[in-house]
Amino acid sequence: MSDRSPPLDLDAARAALALVAARPPAPDRLLLAWHADLYRDLHPEVEPDPLDLVLPFGALGPEARGLLGLLVATAREVPSMRAAAGGRGPAAFVDAAAALAERLPPAVVRAHPLRQEELLRRWAAQIDAPLRVADAPEPPDRATRVLERLDYARIRAEEQRLEDERAVAEARRAALAKVAAGGPL
Repeated sequence: MSDRSPPLDLDAARAALALVAARPPAPDRLLLAWHADLYRDLHPEVEPDPLDLVLPFGALGPEARGLLGLLVATAREVPSMRAAAGGRGPAAFVDAAAALAERLPPAVVRAHPLRQEELLRRWAAQIDAPLRVADAPEPPDRATRVLERLDYARIRAEEQRLEDERAVAEARRAALAKVAAGGPL
């Protein structure tokens, strides 16, 4: 574990994210202030250049800013999350939000505890932070399996496939019913 981040306490992060998700989204100006505070917390020896804070934030779309708000607000409450971000600083949060925005819309994360866990697990995986669950290290192979099981994008694709199959089956049934009734297709 020498080059890896300190572990993320997943239980504490889930509890904090559930509380954060229950609150209305923070306005951008407040999120930017939290982002700056996080930068200072993670790098107290360096005075941040305002452009280093504003430019990455400004490059994010609304969905990514929504995820960033969830991640940063959670990190403000969870010391192990800040520790896991470590030397990466706020980029650990900005880069994850940008990468995950399409896969995990903030509205879905706010509404579903499983998506909240997926967000935290994906964030930890992206920064190569191990997980601590129930006060014990979670083996990396188990973390990977759980993340695969939680994969919202895969679940949505499967739901769409099933919906398409149902539509085709319904169209077939309707056509067969028409033919059975003696009508044209």
